[in-house]
Amino acid sequence: MKAEIIKEWKFFVAGKDKLFNAPALPEQIKKVENKLNFKIPDDLKTLYLLTNGQQDFQQKGVFKNVSGFDVYSRVFFLPVQQLPLYYAKTFENESMMDSFGKEFLPFAVEFEQQLGYSYAISLKDNGIYMLWTDLSDPHLPADWQLSAIRRGKGMFEFLQFQHMLFRKF
Repeated sequence: MKAEIIKEWKFFVAGKDKLFNAPALPEQIKKVENKLNFKIPDDLKTLYLLTNGQQDFQQKGVFKNVSGFDVYSRVFFLPVQQLPLYYAKTFENESMMDSFGKEFLPFAVEFEQQLGYSYAISLKDNGIYMLWTDLSDPHLPADWQLSAIRRGKGMFEFLQFQHMLFRKF
């Protein structure tokens, strides 16, 4: 599976090389795992050994997210060092903790200061999920504004889904 992910990633980033950081070092990944108190899933670790996320939030996110009929946003691929910060954001308030628990590790986010629409890997099943964390309307119940929508059984299927989005929209 690792070889399939590497091949799919290289196909996905072709022509976008300037958007990405150099690969993360195994020591950097280990340091982040120590902060998180768990191992980063192998599929995600494979990507970080190829590139340490995008260079800065001023660029368009490399991943696309479709949240409605032809409604999409761009999602920024985080450097590995930022994973603990955004992991903590998935359970920073009671509503988010009730919806997501500590199951999801976000690796790509829509906004710099919050999750917005984000992509996360499940620590339970390694599936890739789009987390909808839109708690902007105080008049709507939180469960209407928070959800996890599966976008792939794993990283390989997620990257294939991304190719489809870029061809379609």
